[in-house]
Amino acid sequence: MHSLDEFWKENAAKIVGDDDGQILKSLVGILKSEESDHASLAVAASDLGRIVSVVDSAKKKLDKLGAKARCLELIQHSDSDVRFRAISTVSKLVSASWK
Repeated sequence: MHSLDEFWKENAAKIVGDDDGQILKSLVGILKSEESDHASLAVAASDLGRIVSVVDSAKKKLDKLGAKARCLELIQHSDSDVRFRAISTVSKLVSASWK
């Protein structure tokens, strides 16, 4: 899990703008997949939250991809880390930017 702020400041905009949002689609795909394990779900949710915290415009793209709805579902997940990451990401997806 990438937790360094500097990494996200350097790369979040690239991730959002890459090849028609392919990386975002892949991360959301991990969230939606029934085959994803707990660690993959937690990492994908965390990464999406980090991206949104740096690139506010990613919120609309992620909403269209169903990320917010899926994170809301993951709040009920049996794994506490998945729940925590999902809650954190949802809070970033629904909050207004103060920048």
